[in-house]
Amino acid sequence: MRQSLSILERLEGNGRDVRAERASALQTLAIAEQSEQIAEQSLTLYRELGDHWGTAFMLCTLCYCIPWEPANYERLQNLYQEALSIAQAAGDRAN
Repeated sequence: MRQSLSILERLEGNGRDVRAERASALQTLAIAEQSEQIAEQSLTLYRELGDHWGTAFMLCTLCYCIPWEPANYERLQNLYQEALSIAQAAGDRAN
């Protein structure tokens, strides 16, 4: 995945908008490494792009990356609630 990010960097250096591809690559890397920081980077890109589905999914992915400890429960609940609200507004009837 890091190799993909390197390729995307080169493409971006050549003037290409690779934010969507970078968001997806970071999402996969965040899951693989269970990295909150990388998940936040991906979430930021999905928000910038106005990608509601990507944002909702990434909010859930971020919750996967945050330790499930009592100190984090309120934050986790807020992130899941935001993901649910975005998904419902985008028309996801499964929630």
